[in-house]
Amino acid sequence: MPSTHQVTHSFPLPSYLSPELVLEQLQNYESLITPNPNLLKYNRRPVAVEELIDDPFFTETGRKLEAFEVTDRIILLPLAGFSSWCYKDVRIPAVFQSFETGVRYRADAQGGVRVWSTYEIRRRDPTTGSSAESVVVSPGAGDWELVEQARVECSHLVKPFVIKNFESAHREICRRMIDEMVRTSAKDHLREMPPPVPVK
Repeated sequence: MPSTHQVTHSFPLPSYLSPELVLEQLQNYESLITPNPNLLKYNRRPVAVEELIDDPFFTETGRKLEAFEVTDRIILLPLAGFSSWCYKDVRIPAVFQSFETGVRYRADAQGGVRVWSTYEIRRRDPTTGSSAESVVVSPGAGDWELVEQARVECSHLVKPFVIKNFESAHREICRRMIDEMVRTSAKDHLREMPPPVPVK
């Protein structure tokens, strides 16, 4: 019987990042793949009907179904006396679907590891500062946040290792994605500024 673990992370968005911009980036899908610190490679693939038909996680009201095959390089343990690490390359078929305020995806890794995850743009709770359980502190946060809610299913034997790697990798994915949007937004802002007027 597989074990299930629930994960919720919240990432306050800087006040100068619009929720529309973040949503657009999320629904690009590759913005959620490329920041993965474990990513080795990825490629698009056709969506197979059998991946969806028996899973109510994917809804009829969703849109833009796309599938990828992602290969992660997972560090297992350090090798004493060597600079290299012991690792395993893991192939992960993943299916993405957009909905009004975010993205949902399911990933099926080797060894019976399966993840159902949603990334959603939400207005922050003014009383608590967040709508989620685990909050990453961010100075200059605005009224919106990116919330990930995930259900991880795996065997009891590998659960501690899987959960540790999942949580650390997904925090880094969201942090890197937001950082990239901040950099892009800053460059766009500079391009839109009028040229300086020389002082006579």
